[in-house]
Amino acid sequence: MTEKEILQQQESNKQTVFYLIAVGMFYHAYGNGAFALSRATGYRVLRKHRKGGDILVCGFPASQLDTLLQRIRETGGEVEQTGEKTFLFRGLDGTPDGGLIAEPKPQADFYSFNYHPAE
Repeated sequence: MTEKEILQQQESNKQTVFYLIAVGMFYHAYGNGAFALSRATGYRVLRKHRKGGDILVCGFPASQLDTLLQRIRETGGEVEQTGEKTFLFRGLDGTPDGGLIAEPKPQADFYSFNYHPAE
């Protein structure tokens, strides 16, 4: 499932069920699901730049999966495994909150630090 498809599915279910998807060595929740996961786990929501526009993501290392699934349950959420590396979770507040977003740091320009013309 693509990020866009995940966001569309969450929109179609009125932001009451969120996806937690394995991406490499991490698990990610997107959009309103990122806010729900952030509230349950304490992890920050990150703004990621994509070609089609920015996307909000909250994630954690795959090695922490069992601990964080338990944390979701402890905060009132329900978790359902739907695939080998895909979970649905519900019962948590996914309301957007700008205070939970950690803005990305600007990328340093390689030349601004490494280019020193002869004097």
